[in-house]
Order: sequence, then structure tokens, then C-alpha cells
Amino acid sequence: MGGVRLILTALKAESAPIIQHFNLNKISASFPLYNRENIYLAGTGMGEKGVSQSMPKIISFFKDKPIDHIINVGISGGSPRETQIGQLYQARSISKEGVASSFLLNKFHENIIELPLITVNREIKKWTEEFPDIVDMEAFHIIKHIREMYPLEKMTIIKVVSDYMDINKRVVTKQDVSIFIQKQMNMIETVILNG
Repeated sequence: MGGVRLILTALKAESAPIIQHFNLNKISASFPLYNRENIYLAGTGMGEKGVSQSMPKIISFFKDKPIDHIINVGISGGSPRETQIGQLYQARSISKEGVASSFLLNKFHENIIELPLITVNREIKKWTEEFPDIVDMEAFHIIKHIREMYPLEKMTIIKVVSDYMDINKRVVTKQDVSIFIQKQMNMIETVILNG
């Protein structure tokens, strides 16, 4: 299977189904880390703060390992016009709210709808036209760190929509998050192994 497949998740509830699916074992590290053979899963923590604290440690840990593919898997808010709850999407254009620049990823995965992603600094509790596609709190920050060490050609962002940016009406529990990821595990596995 070649080099390392590095999966990055922000939440324990996102990582749990992946750890179970691949039967990963916990490794002692200064950040949450699991592995089996060439598949690794690292926890980034939430938002810009979590990613800023974890990514330098993650990059340092993997500096001598040949990484073939880095995959950020998680949940996202989705536009009620463009997305379906529980559906998996890939982000090729990633921007940050309030920042003019964006990143464009080159990897393409068949049978997964592509949508632009905006990384935000807060939970969006009421959807507006300002967020036409999908939003998360980590992707832009992860890429900012990754690109210092690895080409963006190695990077994939896949997100399962958990809500319509309406969490003032809809509560998404940790169990819900794990179920959303679990239901898409076949497609997630394909992306991880074949990316």
C-alpha cells in the first residue's frame, strides 16, 4: 500500500468510528495518535487554537515517515439548498471567513460531490447566504500547517454534513457525529486507501 495514510480528525466522536473500522491501536505521543500498519489517525483538536497547538507536534512526529496521503475527515455544517444531512462531500476549494486567499486541492475522488468549504471561527447557528456550501472550523488551518512540509497534492478534505447551520434548532450529539461518520465509512475507507 505504499507510504503512510495520515487521517486527521478534530473530535473524538469523529475518530471513534475510524479507529474501530481499521482496528487502530493507541500510540504514546503528545497528541491523540492511533495506528495499524501504514494507517495513522491523529487528533487535531477543535478550531484554529486546537490545530495551532497540535499540527506542529503532528508534523514533527511524521517528519521521517514517507506520507502518501493526508485526509481530514469530519463533520460540517451544510447549506440547506446545496447539501443533505448525512451526505459526504469533498472540498477542493478551502477558504477562511474574512480572508481573501484560499487553497485549491488537486485530488479528485469519484462518486463524492465537490463543494467549496469555508472555515469559520464559531459555530454557525443560523444559516445565511454568506455560507452557500459547507463550513467547518479546522480545514483551512490544517492546510496552512501541512503545506509548509508537504505538497497539497497529498491532501484530501472530506466532510459529512451534520446540520444545516441551524444548531439553534437542532442539537447534534457526540453519538450523532459518530453515526454520521460510521454510515459513510465505506466511502471514507476508499478515499483513505486509494487516495
